[in-house]
Amino acid sequence: MFILGVSRCKEVKSFVKSKLVVLVLTLVFVFAAIQTASAGWGGGQSMKMRQNPVNMTDQLGLTAEQAAKIRQLQESQQKAMTELQGKLRQARFELRQLSFTPGATEKQLESKAAEVQKLQQQKLELMQQHRDQIRAILTDEQLARWSEVRNGGPCPNPNGPMSGPMGGRGAGNSGFCPFGQTR
Repeated sequence: MFILGVSRCKEVKSFVKSKLVVLVLTLVFVFAAIQTASAGWGGGQSMKMRQNPVNMTDQLGLTAEQAAKIRQLQESQQKAMTELQGKLRQARFELRQLSFTPGATEKQLESKAAEVQKLQQQKLELMQQHRDQIRAILTDEQLARWSEVRNGGPCPNPNGPMSGPMGGRGAGNSGFCPFGQTR
């Protein structure tokens, strides 16, 4: 009878481990999807801007010194972001591969998932650092104009991307001010 109990206990442990691994992987992929979606808030270009590129130096009234500083920031940020995105893609690939590797342990999966999460956080921090550096270069008037140029008008939603009429659930979102300025 005791032997049956030990055998059953091992089955339960194995079942729980497999469910935990599935849960961890699901959480990693959900987190990755959320981070990918949220990474564009304020960091990308609006549809209007992609269709009608504008000279931001002229639109914002940048001085030659401001324009040079921003170009230098963009260049260094692009290099760092490209490197980080490559590392993130590789880590995600390794996690997917590991999830289908026979004998992969829960600890290995959790370690790789933590690596992916750390790289995603580094990416968000790099984007925020870049926005902060640009904000430090622009005047208040230029920040306000930046919002108009990027969003097609004054900042439509100064409280952020998730404060639409549906109580913060995202529906009805009227836009996002990349630098958090208000009207």
